Amino acid sequence: MSSKNTRQVRIKPYKGPVGGWGSVKVVTEILLREAIPVKGSVALWRQNKPRGFACVSCSYGRPPHSAFEFCENGAKATAWEITDKRCSPEFFAEHTVIQIVTKLNRGAIIHGRQAYLLPCLGRIEIDRQATGVQFVTVEDTTGRFHASHGQAEPASKDLLSEQKIVAELAKSTLAPNPKVDWDAWSGNYALVRDAIAETYPAIFKNFNERIKNPAGFDRPLPARERKWTTPNGKANFISPRSLSEDPDLPRTRVGVLTLITLRSNDQFNTTVYGLDDRLRGINGTRMVVLMNKADIEEHGLRDGDEIDLLGAAADAVPRVVRGLRVVAYNVPQGSCAGYYPECNPLLPLWHHAEGSHVPAAKSIPVHVHKRG
Repeated sequence: MSSKNTRQVRIKPYKGPVGGWGSVKVVTEILLREAIPVKGSVALWRQNKPRGFACVSCSYGRPPHSAFEFCENGAKATAWEITDKRCSPEFFAEHTVIQIVTKLNRGAIIHGRQAYLLPCLGRIEIDRQATGVQFVTVEDTTGRFHASHGQAEPASKDLLSEQKIVAELAKSTLAPNPKVDWDAWSGNYALVRDAIAETYPAIFKNFNERIKNPAGFDRPLPARERKWTTPNGKANFISPRSLSEDPDLPRTRVGVLTLITLRSNDQFNTTVYGLDDRLRGINGTRMVVLMNKADIEEHGLRDGDEIDLLGAAADAVPRVVRGLRVVAYNVPQGSCAGYYPECNPLLPLWHHAEGSHVPAAKSIPVHVHKRG
């Protein structure tokens, strides 16, 4: 993509309404289409409000406490979440389901009228395209970009890369666009990186040159460079309201353990690829709870016993995950650990970080109940 084919972007202050009456009209149409004019309106009255709920997908800061102020896209997302419409078995019987996967997971068993499972090259496999062997780039948890090169021969000569599949889908469904050469992009990933660099020069200037460094390069982060974008130009520390790290759910109650939810090594977010956890020596199941030996004895349990975990948030909402096997493990006394998303039902929706609203999935109060 060359600069002559891209529009010049101008950035200037804007003090008008984000959406105005046009947004109100669109949101109203969405609520009517989803058949939730009353329930949806009540929900939006509480969105991004004190003692209400936050729209996680909204990119704007929290608005002033106005009863009629919210993000149009956030309102749409909320309407789609709380709709009474459901994808019934009849829906899947009528429609085709296509999945592009690098590794089988439980989602592959959800079929439609027709089901197409399109396997593609994984990152461990050598990616050969029209201009030679390609590599992709990834960002790690520290904000560093680096290259990822395939090392193994592809499982089949017929496997396509994710980029090639997307390009072919685009060519089959979209009108030709002289600004987007799908064949060139899927045949040479460096062209994609050039376009990214042109679009976001502050982060990706000279992308292709910088990514040649095996160590990669860092995303610009002011704090990493000791640049503090604060009124006084210094790093500011915010004093907590309480010395307890979990003020809304005290951890000193008798008989209550603090559940930490975690992932296995064979898991990406909520996508579970296997039932073996090499990191912790657990095989064949994820329905386990890791407990300190002292807590196992205190609860009259043994390693291997089957138990239920009951929520202990004291808000009169029943929460339970049943059929977990006790595993003696070196976790702190007073704590226990289980996998997510299996243990997600135990987490109250209101139990989250104050500012970011990140769910407090590492601090869930639970009771242990022995089965049988």
